[in-house]
Amino acid sequence: SSPSIRFAFVLTRDFERDGNQSQAQSQENGGAFTMGFTNSSYFTGNIEYQSLADTGSYWLLTVSEINVQGSSISLSSSKNAAIDTGTTLIGGPSTDVANIYAQIPGSQAGSGNYEGYYYYPCSTDVAVSIAFGGSSWTISSADFKVTQLSSSQCLGAVFERAASHGGAPPAR
Repeated sequence: SSPSIRFAFVLTRDFERDGNQSQAQSQENGGAFTMGFTNSSYFTGNIEYQSLADTGSYWLLTVSEINVQGSSISLSSSKNAAIDTGTTLIGGPSTDVANIYAQIPGSQAGSGNYEGYYYYPCSTDVAVSIAFGGSSWTISSADFKVTQLSSSQCLGAVFERAASHGGAPPAR
């Protein structure tokens, strides 16, 4: 059997990016990384442990479901997700990304500098969740919005990975 390693990331929202600096609390220092122990001051409830997919490269978890606006999305290819704390975005195969945005009324594929990304109406409260194992993790509507491009159009955080990286896993 594989060795068991405990590690956790605590990430805070970028209030400066969101223009909500007044919501930032003094203890929000950008996040924390713990390894080898559990820091109960950062969570409530139970911990669900996940086995990593054995690929020899990334911290990969198997996605069991993606839900958008109340609809389950079927994934077209590999269901492994690379856990990468170096980005706030989520990249995926173009078919899967198109299926996600198909559930968000008024969304459309970007072009030019935004090719591979999607726009959606800023007035839409986007509800996305991703399940790994038995638990589903909600992405807040505030975190789904990368930026507001115009008075009505926002840029979504899920993008076509193949558009800029040839579909290959991220470089290590």
